Amino acid sequence: MNFEHGRKTTVKTEKGWIRGFRYRDVYHFYGVEYAQAQRFMPPEEIPAWEGVKEAVNYGFTCYPFRPDRIGNNLKNPHRFWPQSENCQNLNVWTKSIEKGVKKPVVVWFHGGGFYYGSALEQTAYDGFNLCEFGDVVVVTVNHRINVLGYLDLAPFSNRYSHSANAGNLDLIAALKWVHRNIENFGGDPDQVTIFGQSGGGVKVISVMNMPDSAGLYCRAMIMSGTMGKHLSDAGRDMTQNVKRMLKILNIEEQRSKN
Repeated sequence: MNFEHGRKTTVKTEKGWIRGFRYRDVYHFYGVEYAQAQRFMPPEEIPAWEGVKEAVNYGFTCYPFRPDRIGNNLKNPHRFWPQSENCQNLNVWTKSIEKGVKKPVVVWFHGGGFYYGSALEQTAYDGFNLCEFGDVVVVTVNHRINVLGYLDLAPFSNRYSHSANAGNLDLIAALKWVHRNIENFGGDPDQVTIFGQSGGGVKVISVMNMPDSAGLYCRAMIMSGTMGKHLSDAGRDMTQNVKRMLKILNIEEQRSKN
């Protein structure tokens, strides 16, 4: 049988059961929620559920810096997909859904700088071939980007002290989900490689420098992404940038005492 969707394609995660599908020798699980978050706030754990959730459709992608546009689809095919700020979801491709198999795991951070792109934006991001021929468990991650993931609102309120890194905190939450759940998808939580291209490569570098990533991966591959001073706002006051954005959006500035 080349296709299967039913009882034999269900997997138990820490929060509940999900059902994907199998095509040829590869099981697919799309749009799996790994976290949730309020706007500009760090991600939180999702609640548990009863029954079985379908995992056969990609999840929402985050709003980019500019709307999607038609172009360059001949040489670099793109996917266009519904968008939402509730975009903390991932996709898994695996040849086994048995514990104890412990295949190596590769986790893909998509490109597009920190303001564009998604886990499914380019058809080349599909993990089927890498899983089938590379014999690894493939995970691709959606996370908050653009102002929803990296706007520094800390000068306006202590409540938003983590807003400038919300997108990267999503990536850490995804890696924690992988660490806790991937064994049920035939993966080895102690053999996780993170990798990414262009902006995804920069995300790999930045995640490697986050203390909370310790123990969540064992290898990293950086594909054409570099992180120099021009990509860092460490030590810089970004208040004026936020004020300009509020003016463009015609939103009145309000500072909090908290």
